[in-house]
Amino acid sequence: MAENPDKIALIAELAAARAGAKQAWQGLEQSLNFPARVQQSVRRNQGTWLAGAGLAGWLLSRLPARKKKVKLIKNKDGIQREVKEVATAGFFITVFKLLFTLFRPVLTGVLMKHVGEFAEQYIAERYGIGGKHEPGRPGRPANFR
Repeated sequence: MAENPDKIALIAELAAARAGAKQAWQGLEQSLNFPARVQQSVRRNQGTWLAGAGLAGWLLSRLPARKKKVKLIKNKDGIQREVKEVATAGFFITVFKLLFTLFRPVLTGVLMKHVGEFAEQYIAERYGIGGKHEPGRPGRPANFR
């Protein structure tokens, strides 16, 4: 049975539209993948990133230390000095320490997973060892997203 030429043309047009949509989606996916873009930038401009990190650390080390608040109180006995620590900062540090202690196992697990994936990808790209790669995407493990 002969197929209708209009139907064949429509099927070809739909296939072309699907291919175009797929390419557009992949381009959007790549442009919105910020972690991969940052990793790529760090690899390309390693010296610049190290210099920037060193400069940021140096600037942070130059910030002034937190100062105590001193309140002078006049009594009949004379002037008294009352030293007040910043209580809210101490409270937030205590809460942060408690939360960090509670969530340390979860944070460790998540970080180790990501560091392991990054190391596996780096070794696979650098030395061509291990890791399953997706066809058409060299250097990217199949489970890396």
